[in-house]
Amino acid sequence: MRLIDLHLPIPYILANKNGEIISYTSKADEVFDLSEGMIKSIVDEGSISKFERVAAIPEKSMRFEANLKTRSIPIALFDIHISWDFQGNASMQFLFKDDDNEPLMEKLQALQNRLAKTDFELYEQKETLEKTLQRLDELSGPFISLTKEICYIPLFGDMTGDKFTTIMEQTLARLSDHDYRWILIDLTAVAKVYKEGTSGLELLIKSILLMTGGEVRLIGINPSLAKALQPYQLRNVVHTEQSLQSFLQSVINDHAI
Repeated sequence: MRLIDLHLPIPYILANKNGEIISYTSKADEVFDLSEGMIKSIVDEGSISKFERVAAIPEKSMRFEANLKTRSIPIALFDIHISWDFQGNASMQFLFKDDDNEPLMEKLQALQNRLAKTDFELYEQKETLEKTLQRLDELSGPFISLTKEICYIPLFGDMTGDKFTTIMEQTLARLSDHDYRWILIDLTAVAKVYKEGTSGLELLIKSILLMTGGEVRLIGINPSLAKALQPYQLRNVVHTEQSLQSFLQSVINDHAI
């Protein structure tokens, strides 16, 4: 069992067909007590049968709910996305489902206390500004499903670390609902990539590869961008294309669509 250097926003665990944990992220170790090295050790007794049913059909990726034991809460409901590799190992991502219970009430109370200490109009303006900035980041990397096998993520403007954090969250959420053969990331409209942005792009690509097993294609890499990305050796894990048109034409020629 080893810790892998992959800073996903949600817990990730890789386990073999016997339920033994092979690797995990720091986020998973933060949320769960993995000291026993077994998936069953973090699963509530009432949800073990769900995992057993899922393990019975390892060739199929799926999403299901289960109660898990966390370090902070004895039992918490999670949305789990699971997929399998050719060796029968299970890749699992865990998304906490925050329903109408005591933790939610605590959050609402904290929000009310904060509003009582600040000017309400200023608070509203701040919330509006934050939502607008987040929306702009989302629009800088929209997720577009072209066909059942191809999705397209065109990136726009300057690439910063914060922007890639937002793009990665929405991309992984969309990828969890569908298995794509090709994931196209178009860099044609990127103006400038900051150091945190190149790290963000590397993390996005590795997260996609780890989560889906699909093929990532980078489109429209100009010379200056290629120089900025060179230290990350992305060409070792992805393919490149001159344009979206050239890729689609090659797929059509191969009768893949």
